[in-house]
Amino acid sequence: MKEEFNKLMALLKQHQEGKQVNLDELLKASTVFFKHLQDAFLTANPEDKKEILHMVNEMYAAMAAQARQLSKSSGMTQEDIAGYVQNPNNFTPEQWRLMEESRKEIMEASRGISDHLRKFAAEQKSQPGGPASSPPPSSTKGEKKPPSTRPKKDKWMKS
Repeated sequence: MKEEFNKLMALLKQHQEGKQVNLDELLKASTVFFKHLQDAFLTANPEDKKEILHMVNEMYAAMAAQARQLSKSSGMTQEDIAGYVQNPNNFTPEQWRLMEESRKEIMEASRGISDHLRKFAAEQKSQPGGPASSPPPSSTKGEKKPPSTRPKKDKWMKS
């Protein structure tokens, strides 16, 4: 799985550097990685699960950075880009078919991974001291908020 992760990260980095990346290769690498990730998480020990989680976070950060860069270089918002890739008219029929197949497989694997992550997080929380590597959750419960600087409704101007 580490090999698939490194291949996928290399493809993302290539694209981020402005180099041409084969869409078919990127989609296949993504699909293979997510399928292996889901399978690996089922049998992984807690340390391996933490490593898998780290890989997912690293990939997410790389993809978010790439989306920001693409948005900046294209002059499109990230919402515009998302709309663009949802439109089959922007791709050849073969590219669209590949994208839809990959999207479906990745979404199915992601759902499975998400379920495994929730179970893993619950297991970690139930252990004494909780997860050692995660900071305590921030809570605003019981904390006072600073006073609002907005005027109260009765002092608003009426039209």
